[in-house]
Amino acid sequence: GSYVVKGSSSAELLQLTQAQDGKIVGTLQHIALKTGGGIETSMANVSGVVDGESLTLSVSLAGLPISRSLSGTVAASALELNLVGSAGAVASAHFARGSVADFNSEAERLAQAGQSIKAEKLRADQVETLDRSALALEEALNAYVKRATKQIDDTPRFISYFTRASNDVSNRLLFAQGLLSGNGAQRAQAEVVLAQVSASEPGIRNTGDSLDMAIEDMTREEASLNIRMMAFNGNCLGTSTVKPGDVIPNMGPCKGLEIAAARFGDVRGLVHAAYERLQLQKNKAMKEMEATWQLATRLP
Repeated sequence: GSYVVKGSSSAELLQLTQAQDGKIVGTLQHIALKTGGGIETSMANVSGVVDGESLTLSVSLAGLPISRSLSGTVAASALELNLVGSAGAVASAHFARGSVADFNSEAERLAQAGQSIKAEKLRADQVETLDRSALALEEALNAYVKRATKQIDDTPRFISYFTRASNDVSNRLLFAQGLLSGNGAQRAQAEVVLAQVSASEPGIRNTGDSLDMAIEDMTREEASLNIRMMAFNGNCLGTSTVKPGDVIPNMGPCKGLEIAAARFGDVRGLVHAAYERLQLQKNKAMKEMEATWQLATRLP
């Protein structure tokens, strides 16, 4: 007959036939649910003898020279079997009389449970990925805020730099022009001053170019951060559009991202205003100095 044992995460189907000589032959099918949601199955050959209500079986895995012994009793509607493990411990199993359909039903239950485990794991992995992305974005936003704050604080110093540079170049040119109308020594001194005016150009231009590159870099970073934040609109940022079943980050990463995004929004307008002030003064000073440098090269 057929017997089925059911567990929370496994099931077995034991099918036995008694030959005319009294020997028992059959098969033992095993199915188990693994922790990751996968299904493990095996098939074993069974042989043995029955003596009244006593039953002794030898179970051999198909294709393997390994066997285990089972012993127990036979009842009208069940088999009570004992298995001696490798450590000597005895495990008992109650095989109730059943059918292939009963076993298949258990197999379907385990398969569905496995799918649920896999779905939960997939969801957990997706949430973990979102958490990591939120934390990485929070870190990038905070880095932008820190860098922008420093640039805002440095803006008066750079404005002063270009103002002083323009005044210095202009004053040197005026001084040289005054010397050119003097004696030979004074004209020689004027040439030295004019050379100094011309020599100032590369350093001042390099400073201006470096500032332009820093502003362009921050502009690109700001655009990149805006794009990255769009992925969290409706779940962490802005008005919530979350529906039941949606995969969203955990509260901790969401809260940190929300705070960082608010700081980013606050500093963005301030740094834009600082850039505008700096560029206005830099462009004005550079225009003045370009005229001075050109004039210095034309003077005798």
